[in-house]
Amino acid sequence: MIKDKDRTFSEKQIHLIRTSEKLFAEVGYAETSLRIIAKESRMNSAMVSYYFGSKEKLMQAILEYRTINMAKVFNAYDELAEDPLNTILFLLDLYVDKIFEQKYFYRLLFQLQSTLKDESVMEHFNNMRLQNFKVLINVFQHGAQKGEFKSDIDTTFLMSTIYGSLNAMIFNKDYYRKVNGFDTLSDEDYVKLFKKRAKAHIRDIVLAIIKK
Repeated sequence: MIKDKDRTFSEKQIHLIRTSEKLFAEVGYAETSLRIIAKESRMNSAMVSYYFGSKEKLMQAILEYRTINMAKVFNAYDELAEDPLNTILFLLDLYVDKIFEQKYFYRLLFQLQSTLKDESVMEHFNNMRLQNFKVLINVFQHGAQKGEFKSDIDTTFLMSTIYGSLNAMIFNKDYYRKVNGFDTLSDEDYVKLFKKRAKAHIRDIVLAIIKK
């Protein structure tokens, strides 16, 4: 189970975190300075430095803020502990929801993996992923013990398949809209429809891999 962290953020800090997250995702982490963040947040640079100290610490705060939100939802894992299959379905739906609702954050994560060289930020990011990975390992092991899941599930490649598929859907939104004839749909209707299809598709892939 992923435990919630003790740290809390003020409204101003959350405003800075969300503003920075969007800028890092759209403009790029390396290209976004604290001055740009301060201007976009309508705060002065001294205030940004006061709250976070540096751009690296701000990046860590973004990861921690999102981890906190994920951890709170994962607390429901205890209620599903005796039902591995429904736990996996619950976690998959949660992950799809997060991908579509927090598009800037997941664009930023993709950027972190491919370009960021700051060791402290990457360590924080990898610790966050490790927590989620351990949750899945525990659920798969429980399912295998109950005879519902295979005993040799490759969790690393399974997560890569899920993550890669969903990122392709998010980053190629305009292309998929055109290919599927959804050009006339509003963004809201498109996301609602595509999220439903994404959940069904990811469920089919995962269940085909893990079930006995």
